[in-house]
Amino acid sequence: MVSSGAGTVNGLPASPLHRVFRGQRIGIRLVEPPDKLLRKSANNLQIVYEDPWLLVIDKPAGIVCHPVGEFDGDTVTNRLQCYFDERLNQQGLQRPGIVHRLDRMTSGLLVVSRDQRTHRLLSEDFQKGRIVKRYLARVEGSVP
Repeated sequence: MVSSGAGTVNGLPASPLHRVFRGQRIGIRLVEPPDKLLRKSANNLQIVYEDPWLLVIDKPAGIVCHPVGEFDGDTVTNRLQCYFDERLNQQGLQRPGIVHRLDRMTSGLLVVSRDQRTHRLLSEDFQKGRIVKRYLARVEGSVP
């Protein structure tokens, strides 16, 4: 990692032979391997709520939550990754943690965790029924 320029000592580039002394600040820039990065999506997200632990987004109908099969470019996950990457200025360092899913043709609010602990706690709340999803169907015309 240091050979590739990812290491610093006191904010300056380090070499593999660099000696480190007590009190110096060591830094490593984490870089996601290119084969693990999600494809960028040109579309934005509509964020309804955001805090240090989670996001709530308004998912439009017509897109899937996770890349799968032919749906691997414009997904909620791809859009979230672009959103996080823009704010962190480094690709792939914060993984989107979609806590629950909505079907492709369903629009609605999605809860997204910003860290593993929040994801685990929210997932547990969904499983135990402490958080519930409600659906509203809108139809045009009469239903037989």
